[in-house]
Amino acid sequence: MEEKQLMEFVDELVAEETWGGPEPEDDSADPMKALLRKQQTAKSRTDALRGGATEGQTLPSAATLFLNVKKVLRRCSNLTRGKPLCALHAVFVKVLGAYADKLRKRCDAAGQLLRTDLKQKDPAKLSAEYRCLCLVVNTADWCAGTVTPLGDSVRRMLADENLKSRIDSDVSLEETFQALVTHALSTLVSGVEARTEVGTGVAKTDWSKVESTGDSSAYVTHAQATFATAVPPVRQTVRDDYFLFFCEKLAGSIAPGAYAAVFRCKKFSDHGAQQLLLDVHALKTLLCELPKAGALGKDEKPRVVPTSYARMVGREMQKVESLVKVILSPREGLAETFRALLPTGSGAEFKKVCELKGMAKKEAEATAVRAFGAAALAQPKATAKPVVSPAAAAAAAATGQPASSHYGHASSSAQQHRRTGSGGGGTAGGGLGGMNSSMFKGMNASMFKMGGVGMSSSVSGMMDRAKDFSAKAASGMKEAADKAKEAASRAR
Repeated sequence: MEEKQLMEFVDELVAEETWGGPEPEDDSADPMKALLRKQQTAKSRTDALRGGATEGQTLPSAATLFLNVKKVLRRCSNLTRGKPLCALHAVFVKVLGAYADKLRKRCDAAGQLLRTDLKQKDPAKLSAEYRCLCLVVNTADWCAGTVTPLGDSVRRMLADENLKSRIDSDVSLEETFQALVTHALSTLVSGVEARTEVGTGVAKTDWSKVESTGDSSAYVTHAQATFATAVPPVRQTVRDDYFLFFCEKLAGSIAPGAYAAVFRCKKFSDHGAQQLLLDVHALKTLLCELPKAGALGKDEKPRVVPTSYARMVGREMQKVESLVKVILSPREGLAETFRALLPTGSGAEFKKVCELKGMAKKEAEATAVRAFGAAALAQPKATAKPVVSPAAAAAAAATGQPASSHYGHASSSAQQHRRTGSGGGGTAGGGLGGMNSSMFKGMNASMFKMGGVGMSSSVSGMMDRAKDFSAKAASGMKEAADKAKEAASRAR
């Protein structure tokens, strides 16, 4: 009976969830929702005075669900401390698992819209989807830290030691919610990456018809506008370590996409390659500035880009820059330049570079065979990219050690990440009535923050530097080729 009622309650909560949008005005029929709204309103006013931060806010349905679970648990514990209470815990686990599934489905719906509906240009609509995914991140993280105290409370209430031992550990449920955190962040990254259309812009540009270099290409401007819409809601909603994880994964996916897109082009003129080099430098600057996105709060200090993040972006974009420099280099000594600038490049990639420089396919293949051998022209097999959970990345950032990774499904446990209440960076904010008890540790009002979003980013001032960079790269290719050829001769 309790399971059916709780499942129906979950369905009702999810159906009424606004996912970060405006709340309905009439909730007088539900005292619990009226209480939560009162707490949220008071908290949002306080946050507005502090600069409008929303970090740590969760979906109201999560707190409402746990309040109801707490009420059912208290009612049952007043009647019995035996087997029915033990069975009730299993019901709770099942109900919370169902709630996690519904959050995941909402994530998938948001990701589908962001990745496929590229004609959707309404900033309000897109910001709402970004914010929805961020709230799922916060909610899942908060739930992961709340399910264990729930199980501990049930154990304390049971009178029989044998029954206490039958209460399974809540690690699996905790991992379910932690996996949801990773899934929501990954969906957010893939959605933003798709909407930048960087790879598409590089591949579709006819670089052979570029007759002069100038400002950044249209696809770079589009990427900048996408970042301006997407990044501030993430910055202001999720906590700092999750935001840095988001920035790292976004930069780490855009750079390889741009690299692969170059090989989908047909032919480059010298001016076309110089323009692409300028665009790559502009993209690198935009990616480096991502951690500084969003308006500063009233008392917030100027943001500083982490050194490790800047190095990562430089490392990822360096390969794209090196590829374009090879395309800019003269045909004489091309193989040596390719090996010097792209030491991990394959024979098949070198063949495509020859085609991008204007060689016919047969000439390009013959050149590649002379440089690498016929066997080296086969495309290497793709390898799985390691997936690092947000919690592991946060721990790595804190310790300065590389984050552990694994292939496939990403999840993390309490041993990898210590939570601070609502999933925010601290424990600011008052409790919701008696919710901040030993039964449900960490449930506090800091998860119900409201605030505005905004972003002010610009690539002004970098275009001249990029042009100089492009010109120097073009003029230095012959020298690099000569040095590479001389080194090869000495090696023989």
